[in-house]
Amino acid sequence: MRNRWLAVDISTNPTARARQLRRAWEHFVDGAEVAVDVREPIVESWRRSAAAGVDPDRSIAPVELNEEEAREVWRQHPLARLAPIVHESLAPIADDGLHLVVVTDPEGLVLSMQGRALAKAQAAEEMNFVLGSRWSEAAAGTNAIGTALAADHALQVFAAEHYSERVQWWTCSAAPIHHPATGEVVGIVDLTARMETVHPHTLALVSSVAMRMDAHLRDAQRSRDGALSERYADALAARARGQGALLSPDGRVLSGEPRRWAAAGAALAAGVEELVRAEGAELEAEAMGRDEAYVVFPRSLRSRTAVPAGLRLAIIGRDRVLARVDRRELTLSHRHSELAALLAAHPAGMTGEALAIALYGDFGKPVTARAEVSRLKRLLGRYLQSEPYRFNGQVESDLAAVQELLEEGRTLDAASRYAGPVLPRSDAPGIVALRQELEGWIRRSVMAADDVEALWVWLQTPSGEDDATAWRRFLTGIPYDDGRRGLAATRLQQLRDALTVET
Repeated sequence: MRNRWLAVDISTNPTARARQLRRAWEHFVDGAEVAVDVREPIVESWRRSAAAGVDPDRSIAPVELNEEEAREVWRQHPLARLAPIVHESLAPIADDGLHLVVVTDPEGLVLSMQGRALAKAQAAEEMNFVLGSRWSEAAAGTNAIGTALAADHALQVFAAEHYSERVQWWTCSAAPIHHPATGEVVGIVDLTARMETVHPHTLALVSSVAMRMDAHLRDAQRSRDGALSERYADALAARARGQGALLSPDGRVLSGEPRRWAAAGAALAAGVEELVRAEGAELEAEAMGRDEAYVVFPRSLRSRTAVPAGLRLAIIGRDRVLARVDRRELTLSHRHSELAALLAAHPAGMTGEALAIALYGDFGKPVTARAEVSRLKRLLGRYLQSEPYRFNGQVESDLAAVQELLEEGRTLDAASRYAGPVLPRSDAPGIVALRQELEGWIRRSVMAADDVEALWVWLQTPSGEDDATAWRRFLTGIPYDDGRRGLAATRLQQLRDALTVET
């Protein structure tokens, strides 16, 4: 037989081959030399199984999750959204009443199983082949699922090629599915049936299904990468000035010259805080969105261009305002953060009375408010003016930037800049009103726009992640093979379940 991954071909007599394999298996477990007519991948797997301590006479696959737990894990697994491919391709063979169609996670845990009830019952009784059982080689010995994982290759296992005697009345064909970016195995698709049904076409069938799933994952990855590149093109141009790259969290170069930035990508994916040097330059990585991408550029570039004179305020999504005053950087106190946010939201200025009411409510505390403004002025210098209280000169804030984008109807850009609520821990009346106004404005704009990417960005915010209506609209607006579909469906179900519990 030329194909070492195939257990039988059309010229093989299955009954004779099963007897031959049984004798070879008995010799192996007795410590004798392995017969030359046993395929190399099987012999290698037997040796791994023995080294792992699998008992060939009594070992049985462990059941680690009950059926409900396994189904919940499956709903959250990235392959769950590709279930229609498996069903479309393999349902006919499952419906014949003889075969079970299975998908596992990267450790051989069975998460999905299709087939007739009789076949399921027989497999469960004879070898613990059920939802939640683990079929790695270390857990269950040589089998198509575990050995395909170990070899990272599709293969068929027949009869006594199984290391555990309890599985030797069965035959199975399995193929790995791979992550499109890392190449790592993310799961296994498998066909299992009684050994008398063995046929070479089952290996070709599961291999074809696995390749289709790989292709869908690659297409979804390319779509996501393209969307990120488009979303952060302006940020890349502004920060890197042609000398940097946009990288994914797993280190792939999305925009930029791949060869030059490969080392930076590897360091980023490895979680290195101080990025490696590239061509003699220290690198800096700035997170985009909720760490969905990074702009990487030479640190010297930031020192030359990124800290011009002026006042810059980072207000959104922070408990305390970060102020860059000319070339100084400082984090404001809780009360000074509230003052800065209120003045940034009222560029025309606020009277002392209005500011006091916005800070303290009711009739305010004008004396206390004036004292706090005076202390803040010592920090911000010429950028804070009185009568009315206002910022002047070259002052920028992320709050004003988001408001301007919303006014211009640039919903996706505004949502991308919205890092979260304004000073979420503040209960100052003016801040509460500002927080609610901006968040409501963002949400209404996102929900009104015909833009699933803007919806997706909103859903990544602390407020959007619990927005069931937005999740539902996003789910209905994306293509069926979009890689985010499984996450959206899972999150929507979680929100529904939480609502059911509360009521």
